[in-house]
Amino acid sequence: MKNRKLTLVAVVLGVCVATMIYAVLVQGGKRKQSLQKPDIATLPKVTSCSGALVVQSTFFRAPKVGSPATELVLQLMNNSDKSIVALSISWTSKKAQSAHKLMMNSRGPDTSRVLAAPHSLYEVALPLENIAPDANVQVRNVVFVDGTEEGCTDSVIKALQN
Repeated sequence: MKNRKLTLVAVVLGVCVATMIYAVLVQGGKRKQSLQKPDIATLPKVTSCSGALVVQSTFFRAPKVGSPATELVLQLMNNSDKSIVALSISWTSKKAQSAHKLMMNSRGPDTSRVLAAPHSLYEVALPLENIAPDANVQVRNVVFVDGTEEGCTDSVIKALQN
């Protein structure tokens, strides 16, 4: 009788320990996933160094079919009389200690495709998975169809030549 009680206690204790280990492993896996994909509840600060291309609006867009990522959409207004053929956008995060830069270029050796026509709205979508909750997003520079440039001190033309 004593052996049966000891065996029963050992089995119950083993099941309890196995259940606790399983729960810890499952919860640990869920925490790792949430750290990889930050949840941004509010829109990041978005500014522009260029008076020609100003931020009209920003919003989140749900994932498209076949795309896993939600996007941060910037609607930019070209207030210039010239077409824009290239631009750069950067976003930084102090908490994540990260910096990203996006360059959009349609300049070619002979002709350039227009990204933003004069006095029109241009939309840029950034994958949200690359943007930390404390990010600052900035339209850095624009290049016009005539080759002139406007914006922050770093040059898009020089960066594209490298």
